[in-house]
Amino acid sequence: MNLSELENECAVRGLSVTGTGKNGRVMRMDYTKALEKWSLDGLRSQGMLLPGCEWIHSNLESVMLAEPQKMFKSERHFNDFIGRSDVTAEQKMDGCRQVIVFNPGVGFELFSRNRSVVNFLFGSYNDQVYGWQRSITENVLPFSFAIDGEIISLNPTVNGHVVTDTMLNAVVAMLGMNQTDSYRMQAEAGYPLRLEAFDCLMFDGKSLMNETLVSRRKVLHEVIIKLHEAADRLALPQLKWIEEVPVIHGSFDDKLSYYNKITSVGGEGLILKVDSSIYNPREARGGLGAGYVKWKRNTTQSIGSELDAFVISCVPGEGALEGVVGSLIFGVYLLPSGELHEIGRVSGLTDEMRRSATLTSSTGEVTLHPDWKGKVFAIEGQDISPKTRSLMHARILRERVGADSKSPAQCVLQESVLNDLVL
Repeated sequence: MNLSELENECAVRGLSVTGTGKNGRVMRMDYTKALEKWSLDGLRSQGMLLPGCEWIHSNLESVMLAEPQKMFKSERHFNDFIGRSDVTAEQKMDGCRQVIVFNPGVGFELFSRNRSVVNFLFGSYNDQVYGWQRSITENVLPFSFAIDGEIISLNPTVNGHVVTDTMLNAVVAMLGMNQTDSYRMQAEAGYPLRLEAFDCLMFDGKSLMNETLVSRRKVLHEVIIKLHEAADRLALPQLKWIEEVPVIHGSFDDKLSYYNKITSVGGEGLILKVDSSIYNPREARGGLGAGYVKWKRNTTQSIGSELDAFVISCVPGEGALEGVVGSLIFGVYLLPSGELHEIGRVSGLTDEMRRSATLTSSTGEVTLHPDWKGKVFAIEGQDISPKTRSLMHARILRERVGADSKSPAQCVLQESVLNDLVL
């Protein structure tokens, strides 16, 4: 929800909200936390508030998020970061982010990174993974813990029918329906759901989020060992469905080799992590001081060549960019239909490009200069949005001019290739 929608939700419930922003300004998270408290109080009054639910909402505004690699000013700065001895690499999983909280006598409680628009709490998937029901897991260990990870599926098919060619949508399909159908689907797919665990946020009731990543990984390792021992002792093999994500140490070349290995088989890329980083449980990611950084494949790597697109329109700039073009809108023709498709928007333009691309009317309206309509550029992005099927974090590589020139009619893309790029 946007700010005004959240404000309205608070007003409907008669909630007063204290602002934490500059000069007491009410921020988006202030409204969210007020609505969250309202829901938790309701569960508590009904005796339905479980300890894991209370812990996660008392300690997290958000799971820790990774900064995109584009925050680095140059490729050299990014490569220097990759090569640091205190930076490790993990595969970026194509699944559903999930935190599992365990309390003795209660069992596994599962929470997604996204909040419900109904109760404003993190999405609950309690009892949705067959074999991890609270009634089965309530006494597997004598201590509490909270593990952060990604639920993946080893099988993207259900009932012999392809659900999706990505792991993510297979997981969503199995978690998102009613429990009876979900259990049947999981059984027929061979119980494929696994948690690839990469962090431990709490152990035996104590938060670990202010400890270093190295320390948290050590605790995670011990928790996984205890879970796997319990799996053998209690004849509950599904406890071994929680596994540690492999961690790559070493030089730039070591991490680059792992990145190439992952992306060559269709993987998204890597998450780079700083050994000394604490866990940031807020929506702010930390900028250049972030502990997690995404290193994702780009479209050039995915399709084996650059993507040619032409300028079809623009978006006027705002704020400091008022009066000039803010971003350029690029298009391609999809084959075999020939349909014009918006493939991306590029906001990373030089001042000279903005001025040259801007045509200002007598009333001050900013439009695209005619000389720029149809200009062809080689562009790329990190991936394709599943909603718009357009490039995310698009950037210009170079203009197609001279001997390298192309016409808009030559900017074509097979629709099947575009669909394959959607992550």
